[in-house]
Order: sequence, then C-alpha cells, then structure tokens
Amino acid sequence: MITRAAPFADPSISRPCRHPDDRQRHGHDGHPSGMGTAQPSGVTTSFQGAAASRAAASSRLTPPSGLPRLRRLVLSLALGLLAATAQPAGAETLRWSAQSELTGLDPHALQQSQAQAVLQHVYEGLTRYSPDLRIEPALATRWEQVTPLAWRFHLREGVRFHDGSPLTADDVQYSLERLKAAGSTVGAMLGNIRSVRRINDLTVDIILDRPMPLLPRILTDARILSRRWAREHKVDAVSGTKPDAVGYTARHANGTGPYRIEDGWAPGQPLQLQRHAGWWDTGGFPGNADTVVYQPVADDEARVQALLANRVDLVTDPASQRVPALKRQPALNIQTDVAQRTLLIGMDQFSDSLTHGQTGLRNPFKDQRVRHAMSLAIDTKALMQIGQGMYRPAGTIVAPGVTGWTPELDERPSASIRQARQLMRSAGFAQGFTVTLDCPNNRYAYDQELCKALVPMWRRIGIRVKVNSMPFASLVPKLETLDSSLWMLGWGSPDLDALQNLVSLAYTRSEKVDGAYNAARISDPALDRLINQARTESDPEARTRLLESALGIVKEQYYYLPLAHAMRAWAMRKPVTLLAAPGERPDMRFVKISPAKAAGDTASGGAAPGAARSGADRSRAGTRAATSGSGTSRATATSTGHAGQKATRASGTNPAKRKAARANGTNPAGQKATRTSGTNPVGQKATKTTSTNPAGQKAAGSTSTTAAGQRATRTSSARARAAHRRHRPVNSSPDGVQIIRRTH
Repeated sequence: MITRAAPFADPSISRPCRHPDDRQRHGHDGHPSGMGTAQPSGVTTSFQGAAASRAAASSRLTPPSGLPRLRRLVLSLALGLLAATAQPAGAETLRWSAQSELTGLDPHALQQSQAQAVLQHVYEGLTRYSPDLRIEPALATRWEQVTPLAWRFHLREGVRFHDGSPLTADDVQYSLERLKAAGSTVGAMLGNIRSVRRINDLTVDIILDRPMPLLPRILTDARILSRRWAREHKVDAVSGTKPDAVGYTARHANGTGPYRIEDGWAPGQPLQLQRHAGWWDTGGFPGNADTVVYQPVADDEARVQALLANRVDLVTDPASQRVPALKRQPALNIQTDVAQRTLLIGMDQFSDSLTHGQTGLRNPFKDQRVRHAMSLAIDTKALMQIGQGMYRPAGTIVAPGVTGWTPELDERPSASIRQARQLMRSAGFAQGFTVTLDCPNNRYAYDQELCKALVPMWRRIGIRVKVNSMPFASLVPKLETLDSSLWMLGWGSPDLDALQNLVSLAYTRSEKVDGAYNAARISDPALDRLINQARTESDPEARTRLLESALGIVKEQYYYLPLAHAMRAWAMRKPVTLLAAPGERPDMRFVKISPAKAAGDTASGGAAPGAARSGADRSRAGTRAATSGSGTSRATATSTGHAGQKATRASGTNPAKRKAARANGTNPAGQKATRTSGTNPVGQKATKTTSTNPAGQKAAGSTSTTAAGQRATRTSSARARAAHRRHRPVNSSPDGVQIIRRTH
C-alpha cells in the first residue's frame, strides 16, 4: 500500500478555493485538506517520504492483541513483511514547487511551459528528448520518411494506458487530429499535417502539406491519449485553459507515462503524481521519487522560505537574482546549466529616421558600421559581473546545444573603443547621436541593470542612450507594433533548433507568422533563401550547414547584438540530487532523494521531533563531499580540501540564540580558508570540527581516523546530545524567486 502525501502544512503558502465543489474538498478556512484540519487515516502530513509511509503502514497492520502469542508472532512477521514491501526499496516523496499554477490537465489545451513540464510525466509523445537533448524513441520505436511528404511511425508493442487499455494506431490518429481541432493552441505546431492514416494496429503514416524535417522533434509535445477513454467521457473537444474549464480531461488524466494522477484534483490544490508501476520503459526510471507533489507558490518569498524551511524539496524556477545568496545556504544545493535563451539588442533598421531619439537625424542603425561599432563598445566582462554568474558571453543569437550553434559563431571579439570610434567616423556619425533604449525590468535576471550598464559603454563612442524601463508585458506590444528604435529582448529555442529563431527574428516580415518578431524589419534575400532551404532540407548534416550559414550572416551583418546566454538554476535541499542536468522541463525520473531526507532532514511544520539530526550526524555528513556533473559542489564546510583548492570556513548563524560556530579547514597548500556565512538549516548550534588534509596538516577540532590514516572529523558528544534534544525548527530566509518560462 502506498500512502498519499498530504498538501503543505503551511498556511503561508496555501491557496484559496477556486473550484465549485471546494467545500467538499477543502476545510472551512479555504486551505486544502490537511492544512489546519484533521487528517484522514493513511495520510502523512510532513512529507517524510518512504520511511514515514512504511511506518504508517506498519502501525495500521498491527495484529489484534487477543490472538494467542505464537499466532500473534507469526502474523506480526507476515504483516511486517507486507509493510516493508508496500513501496519499492528507497522510494521517496519529492515536494516540487514553481511559480505557475495549473489550470487543467488536458494535454492538448495549452502550451504553457509549466503545464507541459508537469503533464509530460503523465502523457507521452511518439518521441521524446534524452537527458543529453537528443531525440529518441518513446511510444514509437522507429520512424522513416516514405516520401518527402510522408512519415511512417512504428508504435511500441505492449504499451498500456493507466486504465489498462492498450495503445494502438487509433489512439495516435485520434490524438493528432484532436490536437489540430479548434481550441487547441498546441495544435498550431502541427499546421502542416494534412492527415494521419492508420496502416495497422501499430503503424501510422503522417501526411504533410510541405516537408517538415523537424517533425520527430515537434512530436515530442504531441501527447497521446486514449480514444476509447476520451469518447467514453465525451471529450472529443479540447477542454479550455481557464480554472473553470469544463470537460472530463480538465480534471482527470489517463496517459501512458511514468506517473499517474489520481482522480479528484482541482485547480488551487497540490497535484500528486504517483509512479506508474506498469510503465513500459522498465529501465528509464533511475531515480527514486516515486511520489511527486507539485505545489505552485506564486509568491517569490514564500516559495524560497518553504525551501529553506524544508517544506519544499525542489524549486525549479528560482529567480536568477537570488541564486548567489541561495548558494551560500548550507542546506541547499544549486544546480545550474545553460538555458535555451539568449539576451540580445535589436535595432530598427528600416525607418529612414529615428522614431525614438534625436529628431531630424537619418537612421544610424541602417548602417552596418554603426551596428558593428556598438558591438565593439560592449564590455562583456562588466556585463558578466552584473549578472553574478547567471549569464555567459554570447556571440550568436542561439544558445549552445541548439542545432546551428557552433563555438566559432559564439566567439565575441574583444572590446575596442578605438576601432569603434573609427567605424562611427566612417559612417558619418563622429558626433554620435541620442536614442532611447526600451528595456524590460521584470523579465530576465538583472535586465534593467544590464541595460543601464550599456549607457556608459556606448557613451564612449558618442551614442547617448536614455533607458526606458518597463514591464515585459508593455515591451511586447511596442515590438509587435514596430514602436521602438532600440530594445533588449531575450529569445529561446524550445525545440533546440535555430530555424524558429531565424524565422521569427530575421526573416522578412509577412502577413503570416514569418518574421513575427522581426521588429528590426531585416530583409535580406540571401538570408531568406538559406532559411527557406533549411525549412525543407531532409538531410540533417546539410540542414545544419544551412542554419550555420544563416546564423553567420546575422553575425557578420550585426543584425542583432547578442549580449549573453542565460543560465538556468534549480534549487534543492541537499538530500535531493540530479542524475541528469537541469533541463527546461524538469523530468522527475532523474531525481534521486537520499535516505537522509527521511532520517534527518527535518521539516519545520509537522515533522516528528526525533527527526532532527545531531551535530555529530551533520559532521559525519560533511565529510562526504560530492560534486555534481555540472560542477556544483555539495560538500559542507567540513569536507577535506583537494590539491590546489581552498578550503572554506563557514560560520552558521543559530536562528534561536544567534550564536555562531566555526568549522575550520586547511587546504593541501596550507592556505587559510575563506569565510562565508549562512543560516544553520536545522536551527541548532553549529559545532567545531577538524579534519586533516591530504598533506597531513591539522585543520581544526577533534578526531576520527580514515582508511588512509588521516584525521577526519569528530564532534563533542555532549554538544551533539544537547543539539539533538533541542529540536529547534528551521529558520527561513526572505530570499524570493520568480521566472515564467517563455520563448522570449
């Protein structure tokens, strides 16, 4: 038996009732069931994972005391075995939080990024992305192009939906046709599909109006649902996207994926994903997050406080501005990777004169030399310092990992004010000009600060810039109506291919979708030809060369000035580790939760008092330094230093008595450790510990002997017992988080 985890036991991050039946699902005060109300039997309230679940199961399986002693003993052994096997070994509960709230469960209703991130665990496509972002088989085992306008997909045999019904070609045909139906925003990406033909139970042909070399990539988001189930519940039409949307698929789910959703969910409630034991990919679940509870928390500060207080295990959208401070929290592990978004400067290259700047002046941005000069004046190192590790320099308009990107395209020339001034003189703008820079102030990490940093850089070559800061929601209409001369924008590549970046930003504008965000009004026939060829080229290598050539033209002509590639970050408690790099869409199959979570990483709201770890436990845990694949260290301050690295001295602040304690270490070169400060994650007095580095030098504190004969760490037992008795709650920090993922 798998016990169901309860919603967050914290009123500060509760959600109001929004469903017509709320009084049946919630307590009278509007909190989801379990928040301030009595819990039904079998529901754990503190998210203590598999250990709590097995303990609860064991308590409910105690044999009656009236049985004879021998029979009670035999029955106890049998029931104990049953309780121990109630969940898979090592199964844990993961509490996941992000900003965006789900409004429905229909996989064909919306393209909102966070909804897709959640529903990808329940519904699957014919193809999917591997951890290294390659297309791999999912519900289809293989595919081929029969003709330039026809693709054949061979379905996986033996796949079943969560209700037990088998997957067939009828389900694929029905789902793709439903996707294209009115009301489905996801269906827009399948606009070039003319028809879907059933060949046999396990084979379908997709017929196109024009070649689509990216079809296998696009189909990753074309989720398949059961035709029989959909028609049984009369949901041929796609459910709406608002919280009051009607339709069975808005509140219920039946996919083929690694997780299933229990019935009874409604908007405003936490969503519980339960591992599906009958999933077809038996080797595709390396993690142990068998239960995942998604709780949206819109408030930035409340979300990060929940993480620090151990009411949340994982936040997948921390605000980039907060990441440096979160990295200093000893209880947290921050994983970062390059996101598929690039910040760039756009310029009106069509108007005869500046519409937002010095009046009566011919438009300087129509001259490639001016654009080149502006690029040379940008001090990339200064921008990176402002970004505090959340950006990396960019030389092209697509990020690493996107098809078409190359290291050569991404190289940035060194800043040269002398060369930039020469270019300005040769273009006839030796005296410079005045212009307004439209800049978002709430969309990207340090967006307004980056814009302001450009002002003195361009002033050195005579360009006088006035920054016009505004919310992102106000900037987008200005670009759509061509009402800007100079602007900053971020653009992503959700399909990991440069084609859509080029079509949206650099293709000649038309009444169709081509050039939709080409507010610069670039019109380059040679560039358009390359883009058109890449649209239909079926040979992957030839197509990649076309994209590289197109990006090369954008770079050489300085049609845009790339500033930086954004980094993404996940913030998690240290018992949580990733078995794959953090992606744009979190995949909980690759999340590993250490048993320490259930044994000692306590929650402040509702955790059992005996769950707190002693100082000795923390000291021993500190010696097990671990480094993730992305290079982020999860070692605590007591870990042994490696050769050439500096050890660190951390002073943790006790939130109860404000007493600091020290953990000293000396690196192999005998250098002094550097000092940082952070909040003690369990609210207990920190302890002095010592370790001996590989050079045999003494660090601090007390002793235990390692296999190599080196002195490791020892904590005073009296102090550890005192810390264990206190069981103080976790103190939280007011660091806030936010990010809404879009393509721009």
